[in-house]
Amino acid sequence: MEKKYYKNIIAKIKDKETILSIASIMTFLEDKSAFKIIFRLYRIKSFTNNIFLEDIYKILSNKFTSDLVYKIIELYLKNDVSFDSIKNCKGDNNTIKIITNIKYSKKLKNYQTFIEYPPLLHIKDSVIIRILISNISKNLDSLLNSNKFVNINDIFAIKNNQIEFYVVHKIYNSYNGWGISW
Repeated sequence: MEKKYYKNIIAKIKDKETILSIASIMTFLEDKSAFKIIFRLYRIKSFTNNIFLEDIYKILSNKFTSDLVYKIIELYLKNDVSFDSIKNCKGDNNTIKIITNIKYSKKLKNYQTFIEYPPLLHIKDSVIIRILISNISKNLDSLLNSNKFVNINDIFAIKNNQIEFYVVHKIYNSYNGWGISW
């Protein structure tokens, strides 16, 4: 029997303009012999005005302290949000999908991680994507190999000095479009 967990993330890397929204579905077998995390990548924008979160962040950052910017963004995201799929190349209608498979190796007596990246050649700041996905995958791999209790929240807790902000959030229906809360 499989169990599924859903986690959504907003992340920004220092010195980069891109702010990513990552939707993830984590699936694991009841016997914990195999895990899979499917990541899909989006950019957040205003539903009614089509203004991307990066632009709002940039404007606010020029006028306010980072603490105040994060508070304003948190309030802004509660209503009137939409998601724009990040696609690998022009003309492709599919949202980028990155798959992490973690399987137990009886021969090696530990878990092994395999990440399937599609070609990210046309993606602005593809390094950001690799940093985030590899950190989440390493967290799960480390927890499994240390035989510790696996708390789903610990898998998605990233501590990396390259990350300016990183928020695990929930998405809900709002008056205009979607809303995000953390």
